[in-house]
Amino acid sequence: MIGIGILTGGKSSRMGTAKSQLDFFGCSFLERKIKMWEKYPIYLSVNHKETLFSLPVKDITIVEDSFSETGPVGGIYEVLKATSYRWNFICAVDLPFIKKEIPDFLELFIEEDYDCVLFTLNGKIHPLCGLYRKELAEFFKISLEQKKLKLISLLKMLRVKYIPLEKTAFPLNLLDNVNRPNEYIRSFGNSISICGLKNTGKTTFINGVLRSLSEMGVETAVLKHDGRHDFSIDQKGTDTYSYAESGAKNVIIFNEKKIAQIRYEKNRIDYKEILERERGKQDIMIIEGLKGEPLPKFEILRKSVSEVPQSNPVNRLGIISDIPYTGEGLHFDLNQPSVFAQYLYELFVKDKNTI
Repeated sequence: MIGIGILTGGKSSRMGTAKSQLDFFGCSFLERKIKMWEKYPIYLSVNHKETLFSLPVKDITIVEDSFSETGPVGGIYEVLKATSYRWNFICAVDLPFIKKEIPDFLELFIEEDYDCVLFTLNGKIHPLCGLYRKELAEFFKISLEQKKLKLISLLKMLRVKYIPLEKTAFPLNLLDNVNRPNEYIRSFGNSISICGLKNTGKTTFINGVLRSLSEMGVETAVLKHDGRHDFSIDQKGTDTYSYAESGAKNVIIFNEKKIAQIRYEKNRIDYKEILERERGKQDIMIIEGLKGEPLPKFEILRKSVSEVPQSNPVNRLGIISDIPYTGEGLHFDLNQPSVFAQYLYELFVKDKNTI
């Protein structure tokens, strides 16, 4: 058995809010990790205990910083000092794509000749997702007392087993962290929801945005949620329609340039699985609908149709409307989809390339 140390500290100055509390598909970054590793003993490194909310798992040891303003070195020290386990998986709270099986995977590489087991990606060391020996607590204490706070420099003094992430089967975004608001928005798979009540003009506006993005050379995808619980994109009289009518649960048609599929699922379809499957295939995915979900979203308001926001306020970035709006968030004109398209370009394409 190994221990799990989750580092929640840090000022989050670039984010502007505590990263541990950021909502990710209906669950905070911190809650997600606690639930993911609930079978392990968890050690939670925090700046101050009073900043925490009620936690979903009982077997949690909360450790406060005894050395203030010392970054991850201080957090690692507190976990290693408190733990009862020889090896401990240390993970920063702001890694949204981390997988449940990572601690067990890294445990396979434990040897007596090593002090740490860490990932690298393209030669870059990722020290906040790896295994550390408990015996290193004294080493980190001395480093803190000497005000040596650069973790990468300290690792050069230790015996580290490095695992190149690109040589594993894990996705390359496994170690991506979130420091800025735009990075947080992009963590949802470069997707943005445009939602609103019926007859607010969602389809017309989205088509205008798509045309503008296409003119910019941006590749787009659209995910439409049909809240009526049934839909058809086929036509009566076609071969594919008849196959489905005859009982086929999966009908696929393709040629050299395109493919279409209608598949009937036994279980409820989860949009999060679709977003994960399609991640990275296009520059931007626009979602029509899902106004009740905690996705990054803009709601359309239209005069005499819907003049008050109805969507889930979590991650609602702003409003698109043909009426004045003075509420929170950004505001775009419903009649100027090209302006909104430019915003998406800068958020998902241009900004990504400059960070």
